[in-house]
Amino acid sequence: MNDTNEASQRRTAAILAALLDGMRIQDGPLNLKCCLALLAIGDGAIRYLNLLIDDRGTRPTHRQRLRDIVARIGRKERPRQDAVECGTAAFLEEFPISDRRINNLAAHAFAQLGEGSVDRLITAAVLNRRKSGYCERLLSVAERIGRPSVEGYLDLACLLTHRRIEICNLAARLQWRGTNESAWSEGRVVATPGADLVETSPSP
Repeated sequence: MNDTNEASQRRTAAILAALLDGMRIQDGPLNLKCCLALLAIGDGAIRYLNLLIDDRGTRPTHRQRLRDIVARIGRKERPRQDAVECGTAAFLEEFPISDRRINNLAAHAFAQLGEGSVDRLITAAVLNRRKSGYCERLLSVAERIGRPSVEGYLDLACLLTHRRIEICNLAARLQWRGTNESAWSEGRVVATPGADLVETSPSP
């Protein structure tokens, strides 16, 4: 198996892990969005769904939700949105939940969607700036993924004066990264949570 196929499989596994774990928690809006994303993935999700269904550690209510999705995939039910759009909506629904496991899985899955998802995270952070913990989690994931576009850069401005200093720092670092494209693309930017970005010398 070549590196491209291995990377694709890791990406798929990370996305499915977050969606399947979202079905573990009994939360109507979250379950619906995870379900839609799994339906959008379709047949490619069935093997993973069946593995979890057959796992003895899966709770009966969780198992039933998974069986329902398998049945709907079998009936060729598909949402109007594509898998990326549905997955993005599901991961955003996972961040407000006070569950470290699902937060980490959602963050890892979001990272698989690439830099294009950075602006979506920033928009969500701005819209939820009154929910400080949620806002900070969204910006932290955005920082892990990449840099904002011009639109994302401008949106960050309203977070620079947030009452929570961690959010101000995250917004400032993301803006700095957006205006220092060459340093970021060359790997000379090192981001440390809670600290300012520093520029390092390129490796020989």
